[in-house]
Formats: sequence, C-alpha cells, structure tokens
Amino acid sequence: MSKFDKILEQDLRMVILRALSEQPDYTCNESILNQIAERYGHVKSRDHMKSQLRWLEDVAAIELKDVEGFLIAILTRKGQDHVEGRAIIDDIKRPGPKV
Repeated sequence: MSKFDKILEQDLRMVILRALSEQPDYTCNESILNQIAERYGHVKSRDHMKSQLRWLEDVAAIELKDVEGFLIAILTRKGQDHVEGRAIIDDIKRPGPKV
C-alpha cells in the first residue's frame, strides 16, 4: 500500500467515526455510511466499506450487527474518544484541534 493510499484509508476511517458520532443513537448502516463517505471524496465499493467497518470493529472503535448480510455500525466509547481527541487509535486519522 502506498503512503497516499494509507492516508486515504486513515481519513475514510475518521469519516466513518465522525458520521457515527453525529447520529443521535451513534448508529448507521453501511449504505448510508458509504453515501456519506462519497460526499467527502471516498468513492469506494460497498465491499471496501464493509472491510473498513470490520477493521474498525477489530480495533474496538465500533460494534457491528449483521442483519441478513447488511452491516449496522454502532460507535463505541473508544471510537467516540478518538473522535473527540481523548484517545488515539493507530491507523485512523487524528482529529484536528477544536479551535
């Protein structure tokens, strides 16, 4: 993976976590997350989104529910801590300063 591809992956993961943190119940499905990611320049396949969601689950940033092959992502406390800059998860873009 090139350095540029790694930067894109890290940014996509942050986009996913931020999108989840903005939902009232911290939950969103893979289809909506894919649409949100596209708005931020990440035009990827649905399989790519699923692999990113599974990666985020592996590092405990989200939990996943599989509903008949359709993934539902739920932000965890660890994921929220990363979004808010209280903790850092490697290979996810760091949040910028609030000011």
